[in-house]
Amino acid sequence: MAQQKMLQLLPVLDDLDRATEHKNDKTTYEEYIKGIALIEERLRKVLASAGLAPIEALGKSFDPYFHEAIM
Repeated sequence: MAQQKMLQLLPVLDDLDRATEHKNDKTTYEEYIKGIALIEERLRKVLASAGLAPIEALGKSFDPYFHEAIM
């Protein structure tokens, strides 16, 4: 099951690779950003299909049962 979810990330990684290969092409900045936004949307869909979702943490008190400390 986890392997299948990981395999869903490979096309997203391929998209990122293609985007970074063309970052210096003559495409406009707006077109490049639009492409990156599409990749972000695809990544969020893959993560959501694995049961992950963003949490509201900005401006909220730290809750060790809900948030994870990084530093």
